[in-house]
Amino acid sequence: MTSHSNTSSSESKHSTASTFSSKHRTNDQTVIELVPKDPTKYCEHWGTIAPYVALDPEYLENLCWSNNPDDLYLETYFHPDKPNVANSYNVEGLKPVVRDTNTDFFILQDVEDRFYLWEAWEGLLLRVPDVWTEGFKSNEQIVMNLIIYMSFVERDSVPIYRDRRSD
Repeated sequence: MTSHSNTSSSESKHSTASTFSSKHRTNDQTVIELVPKDPTKYCEHWGTIAPYVALDPEYLENLCWSNNPDDLYLETYFHPDKPNVANSYNVEGLKPVVRDTNTDFFILQDVEDRFYLWEAWEGLLLRVPDVWTEGFKSNEQIVMNLIIYMSFVERDSVPIYRDRRSD
């Protein structure tokens, strides 16, 4: 069983997102849930806790990208007690934001709120230049911008090599 709980985290330099509401119906009543401003969530899988960046699900509704923790391979690539992507590339706090559901291509975010593109099969990690993430009000807007302009973002991004020294 998967459970989700909020933890405290610093707010994104790129994001001033506030609480958003999520609506759903139960027995002919509309229920509105307020989702906290804190975008970092932890997901418990098989008794372990792995971080990911939670987004408003409506932003990805019609896209082939997922922010569902069950689709982010948290146990495989982001488990804090096993070899993981953050340790492999020496990027502190690297956590998944979304994954292309047709491939194993991820958009990631680090502890400094910088964004990365990562192709799991090739092992290629690219640091997204701030020009592609500045000026947006939420992580959802940043992710949409990165997805829409992916080819250009990839072209402008800088490779991060394994076992590099940290910034």
